[in-house]
Amino acid sequence: MCFGAVMISGIKDVYFAASDVAAGSSVMQDITEYIESRSMKVVKDTGNLEIFQIVLQTARGKFNPTKKIIESWTREHPGVVQLGAQLHDEKYFDTVAKTNIDISEIYNYVIKRFNEQGDKI
Repeated sequence: MCFGAVMISGIKDVYFAASDVAAGSSVMQDITEYIESRSMKVVKDTGNLEIFQIVLQTARGKFNPTKKIIESWTREHPGVVQLGAQLHDEKYFDTVAKTNIDISEIYNYVIKRFNEQGDKI
């Protein structure tokens, strides 16, 4: 639905951090004639933003309906999902949500933890 809303709004450039294989429609950009005719630029980040998004969604969605998406990320990026599960178990995001910590500090912490694992995305 969000991709449809973006398309209807006339936004031409879309940048996103992680794929949603369960319901994401960005993959349809070149599939349907109508979407292709909108001449949208759709770009997926495959670096630190993707890592951060997957960690956040895994930590938030470990026990909720996003399970299908997390399963697909586990196949593609097991170390990233594992970090999200660890931070969930550590209640990291619950703790920082109760503070005034800047999101950039949270981002830097997550990326640092990921890099310490020695994984590659």
